[in-house]
Amino acid sequence: MSPRFRGSSLLLYFVFFLAALLVPRPAWAADDSLARAKVHFENGVHLYDQKPPDYEAALAEFRAAEKEHASPGIKKNIALCLKALRRYGEAIDELDAMLAAGDAVKPETREQGKKILAEIQALIATLRIKVVLHRSADQTGDVPKVEVAVDGQVVPPEKLGGPVRTGPGDHVVIAHATGYGDATKKVSVVAGNKDVLVQLDLVPIAEGAGLGSLHVHSNIDKAQISIDGVALANGSWEGGLPSGHHHIEVASEGYPTWSKDIDVANGERVDLEATLGESNGPPPPPPYGAGNATAPPPKEAARPWYLMGGVGFYTATYTMAGGNGAPGPLGDKFDTERGFNGLLLNARGGRDFGKFFSLEAFLEVGGAKPASWKTGSVPAQTSVDATIAYGAIGPEFRVHSPGKVVRVILGTGFGLEGVSVTVNDPPGSSQTKKGGGVEGLWLLEGGGQFRLGSRMFIESDLFFDVSGDGSIKDNTDSSKRYFVSSPLTRAGLRLFFGLTL
Repeated sequence: MSPRFRGSSLLLYFVFFLAALLVPRPAWAADDSLARAKVHFENGVHLYDQKPPDYEAALAEFRAAEKEHASPGIKKNIALCLKALRRYGEAIDELDAMLAAGDAVKPETREQGKKILAEIQALIATLRIKVVLHRSADQTGDVPKVEVAVDGQVVPPEKLGGPVRTGPGDHVVIAHATGYGDATKKVSVVAGNKDVLVQLDLVPIAEGAGLGSLHVHSNIDKAQISIDGVALANGSWEGGLPSGHHHIEVASEGYPTWSKDIDVANGERVDLEATLGESNGPPPPPPYGAGNATAPPPKEAARPWYLMGGVGFYTATYTMAGGNGAPGPLGDKFDTERGFNGLLLNARGGRDFGKFFSLEAFLEVGGAKPASWKTGSVPAQTSVDATIAYGAIGPEFRVHSPGKVVRVILGTGFGLEGVSVTVNDPPGSSQTKKGGGVEGLWLLEGGGQFRLGSRMFIESDLFFDVSGDGSIKDNTDSSKRYFVSSPLTRAGLRLFFGLTL
């Protein structure tokens, strides 16, 4: 409740009330009810403003004052107490009655009443309460009167057909009818919820029979709960039950029906937790549900995370550095092109997002030796003993088809690549030249994936990647570049074995 309607506000109402009493009105002087109303009103103000306030007692005193001498100001005080107790529906009723009094309400009292009403209306939610009487075949005569209470407060019968106002939070709704076991439902609402359905199913109790109670809760909110073949509720049911033997079933599409036979003694409470998807003893014979259709097995849990490891081979063509016909670090001329063949190892981890996309990280290492070369206008060496090794890391985005067994995959990624060059010059000698550097990398690949089961798969893809060469230089002389054709390119084939987590 807003602090401005406590303390000073009630004191102001008290002053207005006393002023009304002090006005010379002979018709009131002989009326002892005014004196009693004044005492109750003073008591209500004291109880409301004390630390801590006692709203229940203040409400009782203000109601007693109104009974002795009704006035719009007292109704406002009653509404403030009800608002503090979170009995918003009753508070609105009191304010509506006060504002309907017309000219009898002072302008300042009317304005403050409207402000309080607006505050309460911003807090309320509404319930739509439905009570179902499951009458047995031998029950005849008039339908018994049904009583409903929300958090212990009885709901007037005329309001059961429409929205029942309440505050945000958890509430307990209880329905009662003569000849039936009580039904209880817990509901949670927030401010602004409208017409939240609360269905209460009452089970008949034979005359003279004992009465127990049952609470059934399912892990599936929409699961239908049936007792002795009568569908009562979805997700949860709590209420009175005749003592004796009963058959309980909980069913939901996609799951075998959960069932249990119980014996309820007079005065006994039985709590059942129906966990669909887990065994509760020998399964019932098919069909599980209505008709002749058996329930499908539970859906397998999604496994979006995966790991892959693979090997591959590739080929590359590099233009070695020289310049003006002079030998470069490898002893070649400027226009020498060499072919290299190599092997690689690749590790990946990623996650599927939906049916078509995945994001992963890759780590790859590899090395290559010369395979063939050709020269231009200047002759080159007839043989070269060189090794070009690399390591690359980065993220990759992939698009794939939604197949459950075979999927087509396209991917692209970016990363960093470190390159190392080692040359024995001349071949077979212990004289080596070394160089290296770090460059950016762009990767493009495409292939297919074949699943071996629920968790394992194999994958094959063709790939093409490009990287720079400007930083790959001789270790002893940084002015000497090993390559002059940028970017460097590779193409090859990779094979993977994968596992979903």
